[in-house]
Amino acid sequence: MEITDKTPEELMKSKQTVEKDQLFSSSKISVQKSEIHGYGVFATDDIKTNELIEECVFTRLSHRSKEMVMDPILRQYLYTIPCNCDTCKHAGGHLAIGSGNITMYNHGEQGVRNVGFNWIPENKIIQVIAMKDIKKGEELLNTYGDIYSPDMFEPPST
Repeated sequence: MEITDKTPEELMKSKQTVEKDQLFSSSKISVQKSEIHGYGVFATDDIKTNELIEECVFTRLSHRSKEMVMDPILRQYLYTIPCNCDTCKHAGGHLAIGSGNITMYNHGEQGVRNVGFNWIPENKIIQVIAMKDIKKGEELLNTYGDIYSPDMFEPPST
């Protein structure tokens, strides 16, 4: 499903606020065992640049990113809602947990990343969009940002 002729960067910045009765989920993906970490999202068919992969609902939590939840098990399922307001700049953005496959996308460095998240806070929706062509069998990867380290999700040793 081609949703726009905008570049991936423009698409990520756009605010497509439309009330929906049903969220989109592509038949071109599945969750499978990943060599990167646990499970991941994989293409079951070729996916084109800018193609909408899925839409997920998110729930905003009362915690902010600067109060980052330290439980490594829970932390791997949380996202920071992008916001540039003064409060979020000072205290950190609100944390959110998503539905659908959103928690299954593993980390890929900027050059390897092949999907991006388009946040629509007004509707509590995250759109997952292909940032480049993705071949059948390839794992779909999003970046976790500069804070990522391979051991960030490991439980502390006792």
